[in-house]
Amino acid sequence: MNIQKRTFKQINKNGRNYNFLALPNTEYFKFEIVNLMGSNIEKVYENRHNKNVYGISHLVEHLSFRSPKDYTSEELLEKLKSEGTYNASTDHDRINYWFKTTTDRTKLAINLITNVALNNLSKISDEEFQIEKKVVYNEAKRYADDDQTMFY
Repeated sequence: MNIQKRTFKQINKNGRNYNFLALPNTEYFKFEIVNLMGSNIEKVYENRHNKNVYGISHLVEHLSFRSPKDYTSEELLEKLKSEGTYNASTDHDRINYWFKTTTDRTKLAINLITNVALNNLSKISDEEFQIEKKVVYNEAKRYADDDQTMFY
């Protein structure tokens, strides 16, 4: 039996980490892009411009799944849901986007997540913007009502 070690590779380029994980003999593949700037940029912006943009990082995370370069919003979400498992998160020091799938879908995983994480948001319609703005607003309200997370 040929047992290989797991393969994890990280490439850091232009303020992003590109993480690749393959688990030999499992057909498991995960691709993740970590933008190395998160919600802490909102405080920097406020200090420089005296304008509160609280939540803009989380909004960008959500908008990134809308109308990327190679897909419509509907096509992207269909592929993400039908070809693997995906998610994203925003923290103080990063926004990360990931997709887990099988090794035969490696190229698709890389294509999908690069479309999301590198989305320049130029194709987003006003309707899509308003929808995601409401989603993020409601999430923020929900967190503010939770004693465990409101001061995190």
